[in-house]
Amino acid sequence: MLQVYVAFFRPEIYQNFAEYSLIPIYKTFILEWMPRHTPEFILAVATLQLWVGLSIWGKGWFFKGGVLAGIVLLVLLLPLGLGGAFPATLNMALGLRILMKREAGSYLWPVISKEYSKTKSYAMR
Repeated sequence: MLQVYVAFFRPEIYQNFAEYSLIPIYKTFILEWMPRHTPEFILAVATLQLWVGLSIWGKGWFFKGGVLAGIVLLVLLLPLGLGGAFPATLNMALGLRILMKREAGSYLWPVISKEYSKTKSYAMR
């Protein structure tokens, strides 16, 4: 939510990320295109982040699509270097890849419910 607030009321803050950019096209994008379209761009990114976050709790195509979108988003942040929280974005992208490879979306809820029921049954004894 903070991103959305900043996008509407302090959009110039996003121009500071240009100095961390590792490739010229990112710097050009941030300094030339983004100032005219900051709220729209940030709303799109925030919506994508929400989908990624919710999809991790899902299954099937919803899980896989969200995880894939998260990997793409994190990889696209890599050229921002420290401005994009490098190397954390790389680590998170690799973590999402591991989740996708293990098909975590097919077993996340059963694992959580089994652990919850174990804890609940111990508490009742």
